[in-house]
Amino acid sequence: MKYLRILSFCFAILSGITAFSQAYFIVEKANHTKSFKFGLGDNLKVKVLPKHVIIDGHINLITDTTIGISGALVYLNKIEAVYVQRRVMQLITAFLITGGIAYLTIDTFNGLIQGYKVFSKNVVISSLSLVGASVALWYFNQRKCIISKDKWKTKVIDFRGV
Repeated sequence: MKYLRILSFCFAILSGITAFSQAYFIVEKANHTKSFKFGLGDNLKVKVLPKHVIIDGHINLITDTTIGISGALVYLNKIEAVYVQRRVMQLITAFLITGGIAYLTIDTFNGLIQGYKVFSKNVVISSLSLVGASVALWYFNQRKCIISKDKWKTKVIDFRGV
C-alpha cells in the first residue's frame, strides 16, 4: 500500500509536468486584467483580414506567429476579431428553452390523463415566453473581441522553452 501511494504521487507529479508544457493563445483586454486562454484542442472562432473570413474549429497548432485552426493557418497579425463563448449564457439559454418545452409537455400530458382542456391559454403563454426569452438571449451566447491597440490584444505564451 505504501508503494502504491509513492507510485501514484510520482505519476501525479510527472503527468502535471507534461500537461503544463505547452503553448497558449491569449486574448487580453488592453489596460485590464481580463483575458481568455486557449490551448491545443480548444474550440476557437476568429475573423481574419483582409477578406473578413470567419474560421471556426479546434486549435491544432500554436507557434509564435501562427495558429492552426482545423487545418487553416492563421497569422496573429491578421486576426481582426476573436469570438469567445459565454458558458453561463449558453446554460441559461438551454435552461429556458428546456423549461418552456417541458412545462408545455407536462401540462399537455397531464391534461390528457385527467381529461380536461389539453392546451391551457396560461400555460401556452408561459411556455412560449420562456422559449422566446431563450431566443432573445441567444444573441449574447458569444462575445466579439475586436483586436486593436485600444481594445483587445493577442499573444502566445510558450511554456515549452522553460
